[in-house]
Amino acid sequence: MENKTIEEPAQNNPLTEQDWCDWTRYVAETFGIELNGEALLAFKTFLAELKDWNEKINLVSFKSDKEVLYRHFADSLAGARLIKKLCGPQAPRIIDIGAGAGFPGIPVYIASPYRDITLLESITKKTAFISHIKEKLALAGVKIINNRAENAARDRAHRAAYDFVLSRAVARLSPNIEIALPLLKTGGYALIYKTGKSSSDAELSAGSRALKLLGGEISDKFCYTIPYEEQPYCVVAFKKISGTPELYPRRAGTPEKKPL
Repeated sequence: MENKTIEEPAQNNPLTEQDWCDWTRYVAETFGIELNGEALLAFKTFLAELKDWNEKINLVSFKSDKEVLYRHFADSLAGARLIKKLCGPQAPRIIDIGAGAGFPGIPVYIASPYRDITLLESITKKTAFISHIKEKLALAGVKIINNRAENAARDRAHRAAYDFVLSRAVARLSPNIEIALPLLKTGGYALIYKTGKSSSDAELSAGSRALKLLGGEISDKFCYTIPYEEQPYCVVAFKKISGTPELYPRRAGTPEKKPL
């Protein structure tokens, strides 16, 4: 779908059924995900609740409903495309670190058959919102943890426990890898959302030392465009090929202050 077929979003302009049709067509053509009526209703409810809560507490920045549809909902689904490509026959365990207002984990859950997704978020007010959405949409397979990812990755209940880690808008690459890889089983994947510029070969090479130390390698990359956004976006898949040393991740805050 070409971006020019969709009208530029107007602030505070309510969505029409045509807007939702355009969006579902974009999702199908860009990410290969067909949304049924139940999923579409869930996204509509998610949007309404997000707008309502966002008036009271700052959950996520957006200027229009269409921006939420494309920049947050659709962008989240890029990870679902890679999970489908990389996932074996078994049902994967997935964790979304720094889930914020539920992106990308909740859209991935709504739009896909994956029914074991953990949302990890350290900010209590955001955890309260995603707990509300879980109940509102009856997302039985969603688990929510209010904690730092560095702490969870040192917990035996979560360390080396997941097939996929999702990470959207969290930290620079090296700290992101240090936090994500310890949560993965060997053979699992960290799916890290980046802009096109920050996922260039030169930028990715900056994380090569961290990958070597932590037992990972670059495995795949999916790039796409979002309507109204000038720059392209990518999800980069990092495969865990060996165990992560017990030293990592370092204590909360250290990976960002002193990148590997």
